[in-house]
Amino acid sequence: MQKSIQELKIPHKKKNNFQYFVTVSLGVAIQRPTDKSSSQDLINAADKALYKAKEQGRNRWVFAAKL
Repeated sequence: MQKSIQELKIPHKKKNNFQYFVTVSLGVAIQRPTDKSSSQDLINAADKALYKAKEQGRNRWVFAAKL
């Protein structure tokens, strides 16, 4: 998904320079279901991973596993 968006080379409207294109940062998470886990736990893990990706810069992804 990330690569496909990057290859579209959509100009970034807030940048006046054609060097900048729309990119995407992602937080990806997986979780092994248990009696104590919830879907919200998975969402929280993906959200935390997304913020880590954003801290690292543009066009990044971070993976979080709760196994």
